[in-house]
Amino acid sequence: MFSNLFGIQDSFGLQVGIIVLISVIFSLSSYIGIEKGMRKISDTNIYVAIILVAILLITGPTNFILKYITNGIGLHLNQFIRMATWTDPISNGGFPEAWTVFYICFGIVYTPLMALFITKISKGRTLRQMVASVVFGGSFGCWILFGINGGYSLFTQLSGEVPFLDIMEKSGGPSAIIAVLDTQPIPHTIIIAIFIVVTILFLATSLDAAAGSLASTASENLSIDESPAPMFRLFWCLSLSAIPLAMMFIKAPLSALQTATIVTGLPFSVVLIVFVVGLLRWFKQDYAHLSKQDIIEMHKTHVMNE
Repeated sequence: MFSNLFGIQDSFGLQVGIIVLISVIFSLSSYIGIEKGMRKISDTNIYVAIILVAILLITGPTNFILKYITNGIGLHLNQFIRMATWTDPISNGGFPEAWTVFYICFGIVYTPLMALFITKISKGRTLRQMVASVVFGGSFGCWILFGINGGYSLFTQLSGEVPFLDIMEKSGGPSAIIAVLDTQPIPHTIIIAIFIVVTILFLATSLDAAAGSLASTASENLSIDESPAPMFRLFWCLSLSAIPLAMMFIKAPLSALQTATIVTGLPFSVVLIVFVVGLLRWFKQDYAHLSKQDIIEMHKTHVMNE
């Protein structure tokens, strides 16, 4: 993307430079703090992402995209269990192991980091509100984002405007994305720049949340309202930045990341079950003797004190 936008030859040095740029952005955001850094970058990211998908929806095949999203949601709800438990025992094509299991384990591994971060920024909200916003808000966002982007790309393939699959096979994903975005009436430089900004900010905010969660977990005697030391957050930012750099230096394939995620995620799923059981016991000990009205009044008092 960068090489196409700025006319720079794609190289190992350019890829390292991009990772360093992303690392600087989320490290600076983490060092400044959630309110001044993370929140502003996250808000900017959401606004730019909305602009991008709105452009694709309005200038693209709007009717096809809306029908595609509706159809996709129906298939998702109807076949979720079948796809989640599909192991392909007959043909053994490898897709479940490479992608279904990988993404399930990816979510498991990511759970502690995002749980801590979401809890931190959800202060003053009830548990029901927090869970509902994550489950339904996250799902709705994915439906819209993948529906519009995927629908637009699929239409260019079906209409023959862009041989998307051929480009993917011969040149890879970045080249296929550029070819699809070039079908926009908006100038090439502008639409590619918007896509790059969205990609960088999405990655930066995710790593920022991970660094903050790791710093909070590793800090001793940290109160509920206290944030980890800025230099400690910066340490974890640098540690997270070292991982992709190391993988690039050793030229590790994507399969290495998938294997590491699966190996880590499967045993950690047992830990998550223990967490859930412990949480339910905690609720029973602290709130079983209270009525629903008592809990509501406690929440109202807490919010007013805030």
